[in-house]
Amino acid sequence: MNRDEPSLVIVSLTKRLLPWILGSTIYTIVVGEIIEHFPFAKIGWGGEIAVANGVILGVLLGLRNRAAYDRWWEARRLWGQLVNDSRNLAWKVRSYLPQPAIAAARFPQLLSGFAEALKNHLRGGGQLQQIAGFENSSDQPLHVPSYLAGCVIGCIAQWQKDELIDPRTMQVLDVHSRSLLDICGSCERIRNTPVSASYRTLLRLGLAMNVILAPWYTLLDFGLWCIPILLTFIFFVIGLEIVDTAVEEPFGMELDDLPLERYCQTIRESVTEIFSEPSSAISNATT
Repeated sequence: MNRDEPSLVIVSLTKRLLPWILGSTIYTIVVGEIIEHFPFAKIGWGGEIAVANGVILGVLLGLRNRAAYDRWWEARRLWGQLVNDSRNLAWKVRSYLPQPAIAAARFPQLLSGFAEALKNHLRGGGQLQQIAGFENSSDQPLHVPSYLAGCVIGCIAQWQKDELIDPRTMQVLDVHSRSLLDICGSCERIRNTPVSASYRTLLRLGLAMNVILAPWYTLLDFGLWCIPILLTFIFFVIGLEIVDTAVEEPFGMELDDLPLERYCQTIRESVTEIFSEPSSAISNATT
């Protein structure tokens, strides 16, 4: 199923928001009934309080949304870079090296396996034997992406020692091979450096206080007819907080997270296609 399908997004968001909307509805109706049956004095400046709260929450939610989306966007950019570097490295190795040397080093499996290992690593674990092509390996590295990136770099270094490539060609390949660990480290930084806990707590406390207090000063001034307006406000502010909480951790398996499986599949298909390209086709293209 396409995770970008609008109906799927609406259903997912509704499920996450439904408990909050139901609870807020019941609470607002109860407050309305209390105000109707007991002689509370009208505040007279409930509208001003609502505007002030809206401005404060708007500023806080804007900063929160920007911080969360920046993390998601950087993660998306890094995985897009991984796709590009994988294709560049595959084509250059395919063009510079003889096919037997590539096959002996299992270079296609190393390159496509790195993306799969990075996906598993960012989601909390994974062993080398879970990567296609390494099911029978006896190695047990603690950091599988680093291990596979090291194998890629080791292959290139060994090819130079065997005089299959010259130092200049090695530098051309090194540009893309070293980016594997650069991308891995940047993704780990996003995963291991969450948004400030104090900032999130302050915002959530502000949201909770607003949800609790808003019905009292608005219903006193405007009556029960403002309940739909309150619920609409609560829907959007709490919905935005829920979405931001998911978006700021972009490597999970929720609907709002990055489609890492799709990235890994793209890299594996590209690498397989590149190294399956007949040598005659490459030779004809360069003549």
